Amino acid sequence: MSDPLDVSGAWDGIFSYPRGLPPNGFACELREHGGRIDGETHERAEVGADRGTTIFALIEGMRQGHAVRFTKRYDDPRRAAHPVLYDGTLSADGDEIAGRWEIAGQWSGGFIMVRQQRRGAAAERKIAETVR
Repeated sequence: MSDPLDVSGAWDGIFSYPRGLPPNGFACELREHGGRIDGETHERAEVGADRGTTIFALIEGMRQGHAVRFTKRYDDPRRAAHPVLYDGTLSADGDEIAGRWEIAGQWSGGFIMVRQQRRGAAAERKIAETVR
């Protein structure tokens, strides 16, 4: 990963629902190749008929500079009919993506994703500095 903004890797995130529903956590694995993004995500369903189960989706999109856009398509046929569009901004250090998601004409809300690996590396550096 020579580009410091390359989004490849494991991420943890949370997205908010409209209408006062509770936020929902998720985990995903992203791969970036020449600005194109693909990956997988899983989350525990907090609303609807699948509540309490783990649901899976595929991600396809792009990154151009700090702009990150992707579409999440769920594996479940009932959810697959409603792709979720994510439009976010990658932080200067490349460790966080924040923005908005939308199911066209239906729902929308905010989201934030934090890179797992670099967060761990930063914590290790901080511990090493403390020990010195």
